Amino acid sequence: MLSTDIKNLSKILIGLSKICTKIRDIEVYKFPESHYDLLNGLITLINSQQNLSKFVISCWNLNFDPLIPSLESQINSLKEIEFTKIRFNNSSIFKFLSSCHHLKKLSFQYCNGFFLENVDPIIKSSPINLKKLYLCDNDISSDILIKLLRNTRNTLSHLTLDERTTEKSSEIIETIVTYCPNLSFLDIRVLNADDILNLLFPLRKSNLKHLILNNVSSKDFSDNKKFSNIGKFLPKTLQNLGL
Repeated sequence: MLSTDIKNLSKILIGLSKICTKIRDIEVYKFPESHYDLLNGLITLINSQQNLSKFVISCWNLNFDPLIPSLESQINSLKEIEFTKIRFNNSSIFKFLSSCHHLKKLSFQYCNGFFLENVDPIIKSSPINLKKLYLCDNDISSDILIKLLRNTRNTLSHLTLDERTTEKSSEIIETIVTYCPNLSFLDIRVLNADDILNLLFPLRKSNLKHLILNNVSSKDFSDNKKFSNIGKFLPKTLQNLGL
């Protein structure tokens, strides 16, 4: 992006902040953080909103910390936050998320930096009204994932877990059943055909209505003899099964 374009866009954001104060949804992609004026324009736009409900951001190289104070100004209205391709270098964003008491949907896709010292604030105090959680292709360990799921306050109704974590798959499923008792929708990636029944067995005790099993339509699963017994391991409450 040319410097002239950056300056013009910065002016547009500043101008919008003066005349558009009721924006409900702000989405930011490929943001050039090296341009201070543009970042300041975005901060000003966020600060000027009266009732921002949704914030989406995707940018590998963005230092997120300068944006946090502006998002804190919307803490009483934010209901959805989505992160894609974000590196978390410290605990600041997770401290912010733990204080978002009206947050209903939280999404992380292709993000990294999920170290215990970073995510500890949201583990100790997760958003109290969170209903939907999306965790897809992030750099996150099984232990951290389990800690996160154990501390969702029994509020989750919708969970999408498309991670490549496999070494503790059974424990992850057990955690979901035990600590997410109000879950009605689960979308989960299955990586190993031999594990499918072991993964499904704990789910029999759940109250799931919608279950999506990613990868089960692949040749490895279609040829697996265990696949024919999958129906015996499904929750009695299940209404929809996606393969």
